[in-house]
Amino acid sequence: MTFTNLVVNTFRCLFQFVFGAPVAFADTTTITAASLLSGLIIGTPTAAANYTTPTAAQILDAMGGSGNAKVGDCFDFYLRNVSAGAYTITLVAGTGITLATGNTNTATQANTRMFRGVVTAVGASPAITIYSVLSAAH
Repeated sequence: MTFTNLVVNTFRCLFQFVFGAPVAFADTTTITAASLLSGLIIGTPTAAANYTTPTAAQILDAMGGSGNAKVGDCFDFYLRNVSAGAYTITLVAGTGITLATGNTNTATQANTRMFRGVVTAVGASPAITIYSVLSAAH
């Protein structure tokens, strides 16, 4: 993924107008930074599943490195659950990631949840807070 697929608005928030290819996972996994920044993760779990985010450092590297990323930069991604059964996908925080208080960090069967990641620290101890934004049935 390169910044040619992204537009930086006046708030330095990274919005993806052209998604990379959707990335598919089945059961419990750790998502790569490239997969997360592709913007669309499609899950087909065969049981309840945990999808762990990459580390904050890995995400910042994929965004061009901590020298390029700034506090306040943000990105959106969608977690779509297309399970044939009533299985829930739970987003789990990797190192340096905080899931905001009050978040709903799950995508239930036949639902898609949108998340926004906001860079809260760069440098030696990078950090990102992920917010649950909305959910919709499909």
